[in-house]
This record gives sequence, C-alpha cells and structure tokens, in this order.
Amino acid sequence: MRLKTGLGGTRSLVDASPEWWEEKIRENKDYAKFRNRDLSIFDEKYAILFQDSVTVGDQTMTPLQFQNNSNQNEENMEGKGDNDEINLDDDEPLFTSLHESSSRETIHRHFHTVLEAMLKLSDDIIKPDANYNDHVPKYILNNPRYYPMFKDCIGAIDGTHVRASVPQKDEVKYIGRKGYATQNIMDVCDFNMCFTFVWAGWEGTAHDTRIFNEALQRPDLNFPYPTGDKYYVVDAGYPNTRGYLAPYKGSNIRYHLPNFRRGHTTAIREPRGPKEKFNYLHSSLRNIIERTFGV
Repeated sequence: MRLKTGLGGTRSLVDASPEWWEEKIRENKDYAKFRNRDLSIFDEKYAILFQDSVTVGDQTMTPLQFQNNSNQNEENMEGKGDNDEINLDDDEPLFTSLHESSSRETIHRHFHTVLEAMLKLSDDIIKPDANYNDHVPKYILNNPRYYPMFKDCIGAIDGTHVRASVPQKDEVKYIGRKGYATQNIMDVCDFNMCFTFVWAGWEGTAHDTRIFNEALQRPDLNFPYPTGDKYYVVDAGYPNTRGYLAPYKGSNIRYHLPNFRRGHTTAIREPRGPKEKFNYLHSSLRNIIERTFGV
C-alpha cells in the first residue's frame, strides 16, 4: 500500500512518506500536528468511531483492531532476529479478519433486522387470494386430466425438511430421517405455485400429522381453511378427512409417480384398477407443491 499511496501504518504512528505528509500539510496545515504523533492516546475514541465498521477483504482491519493486536503480534515476533522475514504465505494470518471478530456482532444484528422485516412482509405475501374458496383454479379447469374430478381442489399441503443449526444439547430431537439436524416446515401452495401458508420451526423428528393437527387448532396462525366442498390434496402422511384428500393406502397400491415409471412394459407401468388410477392422478396433481419447493 505504501508504494501505491505513500501511506502505510505502524502500531501507533501514521507511517507515510515525506512527500505524502507535505502534500497533506499543504491541504491543511493542521495536519502537521499528527506527523510523528503517538496516536495510541486515541484508543478510546477509535472504539467509538469504528465500532460499526464494515469492510471487505480477508486481512482487513480497523485501526482499533490494529492497535489491540499490536501486543500479541509483538509476542509472536519474539525470538525472530532483526534480519528474519515474515512469511506472508503462512496459513496463519498476521491479523484477525474483520469478519471473524468485531463485525460479527454487527452482521448478526443487521441480519436479524432484515429477517424481522421479511417476516412482516410475509403477512402480505404468503397468503391466499381473497376468493380462493370461490372458483375452480385455471390449472384444473383447463386440464381434462384433472377436471371435473378435482374441480373443488384449491391447493396442496406437504412438509419439507430444511437443514438447521441448533445447539448440541438440542440436536437429538432435530435429527430425523435425514440423518442430520433439520426443521420440518409445513407448507401450503395454490395452483399458481405460490405459497399461501408456511409454518417453520418444528423439530426434524416431528411428524407431518402432528404439525398439521396443531396448525388446524391454532386460530392465531391464520391457516387458509377450505370451506364447503373445497379441499387440499395431501399425501399418505396426513389424515384423510373433510377438506383434506389423501390417496388410497396399501402395500400393493402404488402412489408416487416414480413407482408408475418402473417396469419394462407399458402394461406394467399403467395403473392397476380404479384405486391406482385415482392415486396416479392425485399424485400428479399434488406434485404442484414439489415443483413449488423447487422454484
């Protein structure tokens, strides 16, 4: 940096070339008072001035960090002769990265500020259309595969597991079938591939049915209930009850689409009987939420 700007740094002085100082003093004669001045007396003011400093770079430091690390660096240099060189290629950095020290708290604070703002926005974004119970979705109306059989369906419900970072003492209840800590998040989407309800925070070991039943019993969650003959399609992990249509179950009854794609002949792949025919169409329609997850 000294070669490019004429300005460098020591532990308590502004280390600059005579040309740099002369130029600065010509700009403002008051700058002369800082030439060869011990700046360590301003430590306390540095703390106030740079308390929220954010910079970019692997080895970037604020002046306060530079001063606070000076003693440690001096200790690390003991035993090295005056002619010894510092290996800049060592894995151990000379100074603590800003992102690993003072700015971590600032980043954490601002991250949560943004997160809280997004949660407030979710009230206006993650919700169904005002008349979601009053019409047949175009996705169904315009597809003879689904209409008129599923004309009263208004969306799909499913859970998804998202990796979570939790305290070690709580890990056991968050480690489910994935083999690592996750949250089980309940989601509802419409046929425009828009989420209309999301409930996060459940442990990875929590069953979909438990979360589902809790959501239906909590008026404060503003769950978008189906009315009249309307319903959501759900998979076999949910109860088959009014307003929530699950597939047929059975060890010899296929449901998931990949199961209908296995086999060497068309006859083997085709649904067998009315229950599998229903399951095939049900799974195809419910796949809308899997696609929404992917988006």
